[in-house]
This record gives sequence, structure tokens and C-alpha cells, in this order.
Amino acid sequence: MIAIGNVRLFDEVQAKTRDLTESLEQQTATSEVLEVISASTGELQPVFKSMLDNATRICGAKLWYDESL
Repeated sequence: MIAIGNVRLFDEVQAKTRDLTESLEQQTATSEVLEVISASTGELQPVFKSMLDNATRICGAKLWYDESL
């Protein structure tokens, strides 16, 4: 019984840790995008690039794009 309870508690802690890690990644990405927005002088390209970079990082995606476009 104790072992089953320990496994359940361990699983709950692992789930909460994953949730907190995901939340921190999202907050960090938002902060980075807001920093780019505040530093940009009305230029949208750096803002969109920051959003794309953060979204692909958070999603773990592999993305290729041509920066000259």
C-alpha cells in the first residue's frame, strides 16, 4: 500500500513539474516577445521573428524559413 501511494505521489509531482515547466517556458517566451516589441520602432519583422522563434522552440518544431522574404 505504501509503495502504491508513493508511486501515485511521485506521478503527481512529476505532472505538476511538467505543468510548471511549460508555464515558465510560455511566460519566458511572452517576456521575450514583449521585449522585442518595446525595442522595435514600429518594425513588425523583428516582432514576428521573435514570435516564430519562441513558438517553434516551445513546440519543439523544426522550421526552416527564408529571412530574405
